[in-house]
Amino acid sequence: MRDKAADHHKKASEHLTLAAYHHRKAANHGETGLQETAVHHAETARAHRLQAAGHAEKALKAQVEYIRLLMREVDHRAKNMLGLVQAVARQTAAGEPENFIRSFTERIQALAINHDLLVRNEWQGVAVADLIRAQLAHFADLIGVRMALHGPTDLRLNAAASEVIGLALHELATNAVKYGALSVDSGGIDVSWGVGGDMFMMSWIEHDGPPVSLPERTGFGSEIITSLPELTIGGEAQLDHAPSGTTWRLTCPAANALERGGEEKRRVKERGGEEKCGVKEKAS
Repeated sequence: MRDKAADHHKKASEHLTLAAYHHRKAANHGETGLQETAVHHAETARAHRLQAAGHAEKALKAQVEYIRLLMREVDHRAKNMLGLVQAVARQTAAGEPENFIRSFTERIQALAINHDLLVRNEWQGVAVADLIRAQLAHFADLIGVRMALHGPTDLRLNAAASEVIGLALHELATNAVKYGALSVDSGGIDVSWGVGGDMFMMSWIEHDGPPVSLPERTGFGSEIITSLPELTIGGEAQLDHAPSGTTWRLTCPAANALERGGEEKRRVKERGGEEKCGVKEKAS
């Protein structure tokens, strides 16, 4: 709808330009006594003004429809967000009562980061690379040094996928700082994403950190990392605490995770093959 409004604005401007041109012609021919030609240019100018007015009206209608669409989307996402916040609060209190305020606040902040990205992009999805950098903003100086990012720059997630993946990245980073690769100076993390066939794939692989062992209990953070993707975007997430380092792998239907109508959906449909990586920030 936004593109439709812009197209009508452009056409209105073009017709106004032509109207001004014919007005000048009419005036010039009127001064030289060519009245019939002047009248013809004047009528042509009037026709262009009418067409410009028609396109301007259509542009206004398209813009109003676009704003209404955004308002409906905001209302829908706000209701979903409130439900998600309620679930996060309830599960955090049940699993981590002694650290409720800290854990709950950090998770809400992770949701807020996702929300800011969506608003900034007018609810047209979030680039995976932007989401990763936003959720790992506290470790920005480590990206390209100890954290390597691999994936296409223009692959965009829809609102639901950005929320669940953003929360998962927050939990993974928190665990990496406490127990994993980021708890020591030698550790590193590889984050990759892409499309293969009709599936979206993402992975988080830690290496060169301290030996990893299975946690004594499974908390809500693990539920966010493994179960939430299945419940929200029909994905399958695997979390493995191997001695060599924690790994997390996500696969889900691209149609469930990627922004509809975007370049990434067209690549999935037209190529049907593995996505070439556009971001390669290697850890040195």
